[in-house]
Amino acid sequence: MNNAISGSLEGTILFLATVVVAVLVAQTILMALFVIAFRRWSDKTSAKLDAIANVTVPAVQSLRELVDDSRQRFNTIGANLEEISTMTSKQVQRIDGVVSDASERAQYQLVRLDSLVSDTITKVEVTSDAIQRGVVRPVQEISAILAGVKVAIDFLRRRNRHSIDRATHDEEMFI
Repeated sequence: MNNAISGSLEGTILFLATVVVAVLVAQTILMALFVIAFRRWSDKTSAKLDAIANVTVPAVQSLRELVDDSRQRFNTIGANLEEISTMTSKQVQRIDGVVSDASERAQYQLVRLDSLVSDTITKVEVTSDAIQRGVVRPVQEISAILAGVKVAIDFLRRRNRHSIDRATHDEEMFI
């Protein structure tokens, strides 16, 4: 029995050793298949990443150049805008000074013009009064005298005419 147990134990050990060896061989084969599949996947992924890198690296480089160029341009634009702002501020200050000066001068000239117009009006009134007294009144007086003379002449004419008209009328009745 011992032999039978020992034979059965040996058979079991042998069977277990065979199973262990078979499992190890299967596991080694699976591991080799996994390593081969992983290498293939790694190579494909590496190729895809290289392709992506070949496309994206120039794009990223172009983007960096564009950003650097834009940064320089924006700095230039900012400097130009700052200079324009400074120049505009100075020009506005100059224009303000010129407008203030022109306003003061215009106001002074308006005061002078008002004074000149007032003086001229006063002189025109004085001259008008002098003309009224020196020319118009004597002309009115002469005109009144001439009107009176005219009325007298008209009266005398009518009177002489009336007597001639009466004589002619008397003579016509006589005939």
